[in-house]
Amino acid sequence: MPHTLSWKYLGIDPPEEPEDVRRLIVRVTPQKVTGFAGAGSTDSPQ
Repeated sequence: MPHTLSWKYLGIDPPEEPEDVRRLIVRVTPQKVTGFAGAGSTDSPQ
């Protein structure tokens, strides 16, 4: 996955990583949403 993302956003191969580096993929489910980023307002949409 790092290779795919690096090519998509940078157009180059990612730098080498040490052998002890581990990448994990996690699923995060919010329990509460307090606002919308980038919407310019903290009000809920109508």
